[in-house]
Amino acid sequence: MGKDDDCCETCGLFAHESPASVEVPLGPLLAERGGLAITVHGRRDGERTIVPTGDVITIGRGKTCDVQIDDLALSRQQCRIRLVDGHVIVEDNHSTCGTWLDGAKLGSGGAVAREGSVVFFGNSRLVLHATRRR
Repeated sequence: MGKDDDCCETCGLFAHESPASVEVPLGPLLAERGGLAITVHGRRDGERTIVPTGDVITIGRGKTCDVQIDDLALSRQQCRIRLVDGHVIVEDNHSTCGTWLDGAKLGSGGAVAREGSVVFFGNSRLVLHATRRR
């Protein structure tokens, strides 16, 4: 598998890279477009895009997660994404190995995501985008 095979069809970002400069806030784009798209890049899952609903999205390897990822390096409930006051907040859920947003390890309280933000954990990556609901 060549490097081009690891490229996200939605954003053109390689699964193992973070954007060099993420400038556009994701929250206002969600208000304009109507939905959050999460592109999952997993070693076992391959690439897939999910458009979840709700203001809190749980992510991990557990069966109760909104976005379930087959990655033994993840906690059952690795992290969550919350939509709060027009912002998209990514929070680590006290995971064993931690969660990173755009190359920075998340501390308590999480961090605000931007259009094209990359969430790293275990052997998996998520790319966050605003999308139009169908």
